[in-house]
Amino acid sequence: MEKKKRITVYKDLDDPHREQVQLYARMTPEERWEEYIKMRRIYIELGGLQPKAGQRISISRPSWM
Repeated sequence: MEKKKRITVYKDLDDPHREQVQLYARMTPEERWEEYIKMRRIYIELGGLQPKAGQRISISRPSWM
């Protein structure tokens, strides 16, 4: 059963970062890898394309020259 999401109120702007560091410190390397793959899959689904697709620089003469 998946853990339900909860609303958290932080006292400091740095608290979310500290909580994330503590969470990942408790995870095993295998769990971290699975979490990374899950987050990467979500990133690719949101972006629609592979993250490295189409990163080419094309140099051409401007039309006014």
